[in-house]
Amino acid sequence: MKKQLLAICAVAVAFAAQAQSLQMQDMTSGNIIASGTTITENHADPNTFIDNHVDIINTTSSSINVKVRKTYLYFGTGMDATFCTGQLCYPNTVFLTPQTTPITGNNGILDLKVQYKPESITPATTAIRYSIFNAANPADSVYFVIVYNGVTGIQQNTILPVTLSNASPNPASASFSMNYQLGNAHAGQLVMYNMLGEKVREMPLTEAEGTAKMDVSVLTQGVYFCSLTIDGKAVATRRIAVTR
Repeated sequence: MKKQLLAICAVAVAFAAQAQSLQMQDMTSGNIIASGTTITENHADPNTFIDNHVDIINTTSSSINVKVRKTYLYFGTGMDATFCTGQLCYPNTVFLTPQTTPITGNNGILDLKVQYKPESITPATTAIRYSIFNAANPADSVYFVIVYNGVTGIQQNTILPVTLSNASPNPASASFSMNYQLGNAHAGQLVMYNMLGEKVREMPLTEAEGTAKMDVSVLTQGVYFCSLTIDGKAVATRRIAVTR
């Protein structure tokens, strides 16, 4: 009986760890936004910003601390993409909030404002993912994608996709591999971060596409993030677990 109770408790703890505490709501309409939703905006004027406001709601009774991660899925040259958590705004160069932001319990709200402005009169299409996660339990997260359609009247046939596959194997104990494409870029990097946002590994990519193998044999067990960066910008990020 004692073993059965311990097993039940273990399952309950595991379920609680996976429970989702966060919910998203469009601030203008008041409609709930499902995690993974894609928002589309058409934009051609380089002199104006597009603003989107999403309320992040804490559905639990306890306060939680969250972080926000910005990831470029694909992007045109020349743009300014910034975001604000409440009254604190970050420049275009910030992709992960350096500190946590608290959201009070019982449906407390964090106003997340994302802003975009092209710096060209013929902007290409850009897609950006914004992920909001519980700093104490990163699996407790929500995200949305905004696609900014560049209305140019010019066929963008020369834009090649930027891709990054999931890591294999995952979890990994010695090394893992990822397939990548750099699109129109001539070089890039694979950069690994720990849960604190600290850089633990990096690898230069000099081929337009290929398979990169990353050594993790000396890293401690835990969850990491591996980003494909081009010109200092993270354009794709994948989660990797290291086991021992």
